[in-house]
Amino acid sequence: MRYLAKIAYDGTNYSGWQRQNSPIITIQQTIEDTLTKLWKKETTIFGCGRTDAGVHASEYFFHVDFDGPMLYDPVVRLNLMLPQDIRVLEFYPVSKTFHAQYSAIKRTYKYHYHTKPNPFKQRYSVFLDSKTLDKNHLDNAIHCIRLQSDFKSMCKKPNQYKDTICSLFHLSYTYQDNDLIFSISANRFLQSMVRLLMARIIEISTGKMDITALETCFQTGQAPTFPTKALAKGLFLSKVEYTTHNADG
Repeated sequence: MRYLAKIAYDGTNYSGWQRQNSPIITIQQTIEDTLTKLWKKETTIFGCGRTDAGVHASEYFFHVDFDGPMLYDPVVRLNLMLPQDIRVLEFYPVSKTFHAQYSAIKRTYKYHYHTKPNPFKQRYSVFLDSKTLDKNHLDNAIHCIRLQSDFKSMCKKPNQYKDTICSLFHLSYTYQDNDLIFSISANRFLQSMVRLLMARIIEISTGKMDITALETCFQTGQAPTFPTKALAKGLFLSKVEYTTHNADG
């Protein structure tokens, strides 16, 4: 049978989601090694996408195939075996045609800034001095990005994709209790796309980049001269959506 697992993880101590051909530790590797130990056979899982080193997920999915009856609660058993910074939330059967990555129709990321120094937010949020922010510039950057469909200039390695077209469904921000939180949804995201976009938005909002320079990037497909990325620790994959007929088994 094919099973879908919903998980959450703190990515601080991991080199991203995807297993690597090196000694570094990743989320996928940790879960696969745990399932291999539990099921006593080599096990491969398939995630809903990649996350960079240090990026977190409050909602992430993977699917896995398992032959035979499962005579225990896999959520309880796996959470006893996995590190505390990876938690299994749900584990249930789905159709054999279901694929955690390719059956997804929408993904949402959130990026967290805090605008007053706070030692309790340092692990999952990035400090940003609110005095440097210009709301009009910020809104202009958001508006510019909403109009785009080709994000070649906001991709770390655009040549690894057949195309760099993404359907952007939503991009907004909230500012409350000294927290500035961005939310962005699309059908797909390119490598480092969200972190590159966040960096451009903040550069424009703080006067370090002109809005016309961002528009030129999208028009030409060329990245900025020095394309810095927003820090990984502020980024969360927060929601992955599937059509009902894909996920109901």
